[in-house]
Amino acid sequence: MTPNTYGVLKARLCDAPAIREFLLGHYYPEAALQPISIRKVDSMIGRCVSRDRAMAGIIMGDGGIEASVGISIEEFDYSEHPHLEARWLSVHPDHRHSTHLQQLLKFADWAAEQMGVPAFLGVLTDKDLIGKMRLYQRRMPQVGAMFAAGVQDGRFYSQLRMGDGRADPDRDGGRNRGRRSHRGRSAQA
Repeated sequence: MTPNTYGVLKARLCDAPAIREFLLGHYYPEAALQPISIRKVDSMIGRCVSRDRAMAGIIMGDGGIEASVGISIEEFDYSEHPHLEARWLSVHPDHRHSTHLQQLLKFADWAAEQMGVPAFLGVLTDKDLIGKMRLYQRRMPQVGAMFAAGVQDGRFYSQLRMGDGRADPDRDGGRNRGRRSHRGRSAQA
């Protein structure tokens, strides 16, 4: 791959703890729609930093990570053709008025161009959805939409049965083994 010019660094193994802290501290509290599995978060971060058909990009500042994107090579269930999928895309709340989102989007576009495949970046959240959608719609074509069944009073049935548990890293117990109906991952601006 050729170097990118967007100020986004390719994350390395040594960046995994900082990415984990960033995601658990800023991204998942806003984007997670179901209880968080620390095991699965660590597994995806591990894939990205070891570049196992995945990659993470980070924008560093004086205080640590200010923005990050994780992308992986995936295939839709109906196709043999690969694409890039955003596993996370987030800008720290203190830096949301910066150009970090544009940098991350250009980085994802650069990676897709280098590999000769499309990249799919989605907004999957229940917080400030319209504002986030508008940010993306101004920068790329929209190719779909998602809707949720199994929701009561803004909470998924699984959350009602077992409690929210979103921010409790010790609370997994194997309950997150079910698959989501959508292969794309959420994006957070």
